[in-house]
Amino acid sequence: MSPAHPRESSARDGFLPDFRQRDQYGFALLLIITTMFVRAIAGDSPLGQFLSVVLGGGTVVFVFYTADAKPRVLRPTAAVVIVAIAVSFLTLLGGTDKFGAAVSAVFGLLLAFVAPITIAARLTSMPKISLRTVLGALCIYLLIGLFFSYVYGVVAYVDKVPFFVQPDAGSSTDYIYFSYVTLTTTGYGDYTAATDLGRMLAITEALFGQLYLVSVVALLVGNVGRTMEPRRRRGSVPGDAGGEAADGPDAPDGPDAPDGPDAPDGPDAPDGPDASAGEEPTGPIPPA
Repeated sequence: MSPAHPRESSARDGFLPDFRQRDQYGFALLLIITTMFVRAIAGDSPLGQFLSVVLGGGTVVFVFYTADAKPRVLRPTAAVVIVAIAVSFLTLLGGTDKFGAAVSAVFGLLLAFVAPITIAARLTSMPKISLRTVLGALCIYLLIGLFFSYVYGVVAYVDKVPFFVQPDAGSSTDYIYFSYVTLTTTGYGDYTAATDLGRMLAITEALFGQLYLVSVVALLVGNVGRTMEPRRRRGSVPGDAGGEAADGPDAPDGPDAPDGPDAPDGPDAPDGPDASAGEEPTGPIPPA
């Protein structure tokens, strides 16, 4: 029955989740995409904001769990999600759109910032580059776009100035659309940032999106199946990779050969001649 386990494990390397295991980034990727669509379709109504917070909060908690985040990180995150859901629910009952939008934006911004860091820390500790590693990298890519969509909304809310040049723009759907069009450097041009800060943020997102795809994702895809050498990951730790090279130089202990030059002690042979010198005077003792 043991051979069944590797098959089951390999079958779950894609999108089929096994909640008993970690690194289920295929399912996390599906949750992130669902969160994007729900936030875009539901809009900025109190109900839409509530659904966005619930789904986004659940997605982030699952990301933290599957990335094997430590309890001291996972528990506070779950607590923040619960508080945000409660506040969003009260906002839904009260019908205050602006306050609910602000709570949803700040909450999404914080979680979309922390989640990629957690995934990246987990990916760098993996001993082997696999499909799960690539899916985790793609999760980070989508979370970056989601993060900037929240940033644009927060900037518009704080500045009290429309973020876009185009009138009647500035909904959650517009921010998500603009963020991913910018991240992928598609650049349709139908929406344009109005302020200097908005333009600089858009340029930053575009550069980050391109560099991330052509470097991180491309590198991982090209090395799928390779094992990360422990020596390179622990090279700075004495006794490991670097330690082996240091053990070789122990050869200087061999040059203890200089102790061999104690041969000069052999030249104590001159002590031998002293003996002969002593024998000569004692040998020819003249008769009395």
